[in-house]
Amino acid sequence: MSRKSRRFGNSPLRPVKHIEVTVKNKKLRLVLIVLLLALGTTLIASGVVSCLSTEPGWQQIQATARIDESCASEFVFVYLLGENGRDPKMEQRQLTQLYTQATTDAFQIFHEEREFDQLHNVAWLNQHPNEEAEVPKALYDAFATLEKHGNRSLYLAPLYREYVGMFLSDSDSVAQVYDPGASEEQNHYFEEVLHFTSDEDAVKLMLLGENRVKLVVADAYLQFAAENEIASFIDFYWMKNAFIADYLAQRLLDGGYTNGALSSFDGFGRNLDQTQRSYQLNVFDRVGDDIYMAGSLQYKEAGASVALRNYPTSEQAVHLYYQWEDGRYTSCHIDPEDGRSKSAVNDLLGYSRSHNCAEILMRMCPVYIADSLDTQDLKRLRSQGVETAYCQDRVLYTTDVFVQVSQLYERDGVQYTWQRIR
Repeated sequence: MSRKSRRFGNSPLRPVKHIEVTVKNKKLRLVLIVLLLALGTTLIASGVVSCLSTEPGWQQIQATARIDESCASEFVFVYLLGENGRDPKMEQRQLTQLYTQATTDAFQIFHEEREFDQLHNVAWLNQHPNEEAEVPKALYDAFATLEKHGNRSLYLAPLYREYVGMFLSDSDSVAQVYDPGASEEQNHYFEEVLHFTSDEDAVKLMLLGENRVKLVVADAYLQFAAENEIASFIDFYWMKNAFIADYLAQRLLDGGYTNGALSSFDGFGRNLDQTQRSYQLNVFDRVGDDIYMAGSLQYKEAGASVALRNYPTSEQAVHLYYQWEDGRYTSCHIDPEDGRSKSAVNDLLGYSRSHNCAEILMRMCPVYIADSLDTQDLKRLRSQGVETAYCQDRVLYTTDVFVQVSQLYERDGVQYTWQRIR
């Protein structure tokens, strides 16, 4: 199969396939998966969300935009209606309007393929290299966050397209065509791409101040891109929902709405509640083909969380992972240094009361996208304001000296214990 014949054209994503999580399909068995795993790491004080009527209490707020015009389908947003004597029906109506507009705006700002009128988004920058433009503040801030942390994952767009090809493959023989570890031709292509993506002189997003940017692409890279049908030079890909979660949270906070929480299907969560209500973060663990909700971390006050996993937890995640016939997983977490998929552990949860999702993710990336986990790295994250939790050999480890762990999994001879990293 030639490189050109296997391309998806200009789109790095095909329509999402619906998969059944069974032993027959991808062999993944979910032991304790209901709404909580769909939410990733979320955060409901009462544990119950009622969507039957507009009554005071926890309700799920749903955007009214079409699925192809909004990113709302990738998030769950719950809110405590009727607090402080507010009319719950009116509050729900206003929240729905704000949330619908915010998810629509986020969809357009961070879209890597579609351009929209009067908007300089990611897609526009990809189609206009070496042109200066004013972008939305949220996009400028996202670029600035990546630059501050020296994270060049943004420039792996050509390699992300290859991994998506692998993730949507229906057999190992097809997936191997996209695997740099299995195909000499693919390995050579990865080396050629990395030659450009690792070089600031070849490709760089220049931040010019006042929300103005310029995607600088060298002539040699432009020529290589034309020869290899590369349509995108930058792409947030699997990191995108971290920035969108922060954007949505800020829009809600700016609107005066603090009694809620939102979480994406791929593990990025924001709790907006400043009160002393009790919330929980659920810690998951994959052992072979089984996924366990190992335990819950109890906490209070607003915060953000990032759950990185090397396996899919929903149908929406089909384009982020591939499971080989021998049981191995290849995930979307790509090392910008060598273009390889890596995960130090199956699951790593990070959370903070002082950082947003994007900041947590930037700090977690070099720790998680690695060949192995070093607990000294986790202690360093803690010193930076990011607490972590993970599981190994049925033990739930956490760095947080204040957190309380509850609901440890115990059933059918499987029992989890808890240990604090000191």
